[in-house]
Amino acid sequence: MTIVRSWLFVPGDSERKLEKGREIGADALILDLEDAVSNDRQDIARAMVCAYLKAGADRSRQQLWVRINPLDSELSLPDLAAVMPGAPDGLCLPKVYSAAEVNKLGDYLSALEAREGLTPGSTSILCVATETAETLGFPIPAQRKTLRGAVQIETQDHDGPPGGVRPEVPRGKRSPDQVLLHHRVGLLAFSATLPVPLLPKMLNPRNVFLERTV
Repeated sequence: MTIVRSWLFVPGDSERKLEKGREIGADALILDLEDAVSNDRQDIARAMVCAYLKAGADRSRQQLWVRINPLDSELSLPDLAAVMPGAPDGLCLPKVYSAAEVNKLGDYLSALEAREGLTPGSTSILCVATETAETLGFPIPAQRKTLRGAVQIETQDHDGPPGGVRPEVPRGKRSPDQVLLHHRVGLLAFSATLPVPLLPKMLNPRNVFLERTV
């Protein structure tokens, strides 16, 4: 399994930033169709991302991933249909509510990989585990015969108790809520034999238990 040490989000509808991404030494780019793209530019972004994937078929230096729109939105299936011809290395799945959604995406990918003549199971899934409260309690689906996934923790999404006042935390440090969250998701990942969750590089790199990447 290739170790990805650095990730960079790139707006999928910005030609300038997509070209800039080629020059940056990140191990992987995440071509963004979600937060970085307005609804009226979704079709443009999908076409640009697919073209970028096809032009970057050599992934020996830099992997190319795509963040699709949430699976419960009407934008996600058009995202998948548009980008899979470009054979992304993986998909970033945001705003997950249950393990069933991750399994459903895996089933969609199996069908699309067959359609495009790709190796079955070759498209990985990076699950953003901290954007919804529900994800903190669901069991990661270890029953699947072929696990595609990894878990990403977004530190900025949980820096205080739900509905509470955000604590003042020194730059580069974690609040008690963040520490608890990171350990919980880390243990869930280990129990499901998934790679250890991805965390922002602001955290102590000596903490191998929580900061090893995919």
